[in-house]
Amino acid sequence: MPAPNLTGKVAIVTGATTGIGKQIALGLARAGAHVVIGARSLERGEAARAEIGGDVSVLPLDVSSVESVRAFSEAFGREHAQLHVLVNNAGVWHSDRHTSADGYELTFATNVLGPYLLARLLRDKLEEGAPARIVNIVSGFASNYDAHDLMYEQRDYDGLKAYAQSKQALRMVTWGLAARLDPQRITANAVAPGFVRTEFSRNTHGFIAGMLAVMAKLFATSPAKGAQTPLWVATAPEFAGVTGKYFVGMKEKPGRFGDRDAITDLERRLGELAARARVRAA
Repeated sequence: MPAPNLTGKVAIVTGATTGIGKQIALGLARAGAHVVIGARSLERGEAARAEIGGDVSVLPLDVSSVESVRAFSEAFGREHAQLHVLVNNAGVWHSDRHTSADGYELTFATNVLGPYLLARLLRDKLEEGAPARIVNIVSGFASNYDAHDLMYEQRDYDGLKAYAQSKQALRMVTWGLAARLDPQRITANAVAPGFVRTEFSRNTHGFIAGMLAVMAKLFATSPAKGAQTPLWVATAPEFAGVTGKYFVGMKEKPGRFGDRDAITDLERRLGELAARARVRAA
């Protein structure tokens, strides 16, 4: 299969300083795209840029912070008239409950609120770049969604359950985008990269985290292989106009979590969280 030619196209990849994100950025750059890395640490972002080579730039971005997401979107808009590919890859899980700069549970803020807000704030640039694609990196490990306790304020905190909730919610965000956007202009799809060796568990401890680290060494695939399906969905010509789908291992799978009322309710809650953070920052 010939590699796509993305010369003249602009792509954003979050969480691209290491692991799958860096491999996705590398693949997009090799295809000729100008790749913008959104990085919490500019030092790590510049190191990734130098390693990737090609036409790559770095902008500061803490996906868990509403203010940072807004600043990133504004900075991107000043430098680029169009956006053709948005890959929401940044993700975390923590053994203990932490909060973002806005006071929100950190896993949810990073894995759900940030991607939701980026897609919303960059929609005009995606429209200008149409046909454009949004690719949300999700997980096969998705469940435990509780619309009334998104921040784990009522339940005993469990890092893996909080992560699973966030990845279910990100699929729901993806289906909501797909339902609203004209697929001939902007598509939105969800991709699970599989069990990949990354630095993903660096913020964890305890028995389960230790077991996952051992299993990763024994059974997990490489970041380069984990990036294959996201790159395929982000670039392949056959996905023109294809939206609202879930992909794993270079195949489409049932996406689940498509209840329209639940999705609408989640989008409303996310909008309120973003607005509340903005008022608090002001």
